[in-house]
Amino acid sequence: MKSQLVLSLRADVPPMELPDGSLAFRASEGGPLVLRKPSPGMADVFARLRAEGATESALAALAITKDGPAGIMLFQQYAQRLVDYGLLCHTLTLDGEPLATITPVARHYRFRPDLARPEAQYVLSHFAYSHNMQNQMVLESPLGYARIILHDSRAAGLLAKLAQPQSCADLTDLVPEDVATMFVTFLLNAEALTTVDKEGNTGEEINPTLGQWDFHDMLFHMRSRLGRHNNPYGGTYRSRDKFDPLPLVKPHMPGEVIPLYKPDLEQLKAHDVPFTAVMEQRKSIREYGEKPLTVDQLGEFLYRTARFKFVIPVPPGEQEVGLRPYPGGGAIHELEIYPIVDQCEGLAAGVYHYNALEHSLSRLDAPPEMMNILLNLAWITADRKSKPQVYFGITARFQRLQWKYESIVYALILKNVGILFQTMYLVATAMGLAPCALGGGNSELFKNTVGLDPYAESLVGEFVLGSQ
Repeated sequence: MKSQLVLSLRADVPPMELPDGSLAFRASEGGPLVLRKPSPGMADVFARLRAEGATESALAALAITKDGPAGIMLFQQYAQRLVDYGLLCHTLTLDGEPLATITPVARHYRFRPDLARPEAQYVLSHFAYSHNMQNQMVLESPLGYARIILHDSRAAGLLAKLAQPQSCADLTDLVPEDVATMFVTFLLNAEALTTVDKEGNTGEEINPTLGQWDFHDMLFHMRSRLGRHNNPYGGTYRSRDKFDPLPLVKPHMPGEVIPLYKPDLEQLKAHDVPFTAVMEQRKSIREYGEKPLTVDQLGEFLYRTARFKFVIPVPPGEQEVGLRPYPGGGAIHELEIYPIVDQCEGLAAGVYHYNALEHSLSRLDAPPEMMNILLNLAWITADRKSKPQVYFGITARFQRLQWKYESIVYALILKNVGILFQTMYLVATAMGLAPCALGGGNSELFKNTVGLDPYAESLVGEFVLGSQ
């Protein structure tokens, strides 16, 4: 069985021909790459790279055919520029059929053909994962600057074996040794493999930095920032022509509507606690006073932290946006607040939804046993001091942000939750209440309690409040 290493251009970055015959590539970082009008030999090289690809020697021969001996130098110069911009792919073929392709996802990537060591034992990285991308099976790792397209079931078989420590020679029951070695080289170039020592420890496990990362944290961190991926990023408005944007304010949920007290902000400005004192006194308080907080205090707290102050006019068909006391990415404000009340003078115990535009509560028909479990979990999370008088479940309507943004949506949600937490802390401190943000929660239990579609709206933060 014969193997080859074939070069080709990234399919997702096709070149554009400029009026003077030059080629321009919209590279993902650092602006476009413009290559002056190719010579006849290099024009043939680019045509082959854009089509089925070819080995390096075959491409060099193409350049020499029309450009003569100078074609070698031209080919090397053009190839290096393609490498510098992360545009050159390598495909491992076996008997003329592609087995796997390694394709750059960042300009930092450089293919190194000699990484695999015959004596080494390798195993799949803790961070590597495979998924379907545009009807192709893809393997990648947030540690790497390239991803691998798996074209053949034999490639999948090699991956399955590498779930256990293997040498290159151990893989020869599936493919010839030179193919196994190059496949391992692909995986090493994509940072999808790690070594295993004689004691069975992987290089990642004994690394003092990598050994402390969870898979999902590393993936989330690297894929929600630029640098190690070429996914669409930022405000792309990807859903503009597919779906209608969600309204700024969630429609009323079924149940009794309870208007809330609105404080006099001008009076508060004159008599409120000084800002520096609020900042310095802010802390988590988990033990409450004998008397519970009142419904007017709850109304003032929500008014000062989470109401809609202003709805920004937008043209028909555009996404509705508005301003709240805390900033939110794009003024989109995807966060919703569900107060779960155990003790609040003037307000019955129960589960509520806060309407931030009307400044009102809707009482929900939620199972009391589930409500009590949520309150009990919040009490446990808050270090078993006082039982929360009011628990705030903070959810995100994901499609509010997903309609506009790509790659950064969940990171943006968590930033917005943090901003809301700080606003809640400062207002509660100014009001003389006892605030505490919680570090985790049961999103499934909350979903079942409130009745939410978890892919449309789910729990992303928890906060408890009581009297002092």
